[in-house]
Amino acid sequence: MNAAKPALILFERHGRWAPSLRRHGLVERLPLVEARSFAELEELLPSYPQVLVGLELHRDAADRVVAWLGRRSVALDAKVIVFAERGMRVYETVCREAGAVHFIASEFELFSLAAVIDRYLSQPAFAKLDEEKQTFAARIQARLPW
Repeated sequence: MNAAKPALILFERHGRWAPSLRRHGLVERLPLVEARSFAELEELLPSYPQVLVGLELHRDAADRVVAWLGRRSVALDAKVIVFAERGMRVYETVCREAGAVHFIASEFELFSLAAVIDRYLSQPAFAKLDEEKQTFAARIQARLPW
């Protein structure tokens, strides 16, 4: 199995969310990897064992996205975020029940993603990646056995 490396794999067909994530600085701390099909997404997943997956939910493919989410979120060691078109809020409950950890239906809600990214990057698997960027006290605390 590959070593854990942080990333956000964003599956979107319309290219709306990736520029917004970059513009708001939400992907400065982890790479953004874009996929344009479910096949491409499936190919990328083995390279990122503990990954954030962003799925674009739109009217044309809502059923396929929810079905994939229900099938794959259980099998993945991944956290799935749904990026929905405006007016697709009615799918939030279904997506969360299928395994989504976060649901965004407007660019105005992107700020809430910062907390999800912080929790994701605080996983023990990623603790050593930023060790040189940590303060002396933080490095000592990360090595404590409790």
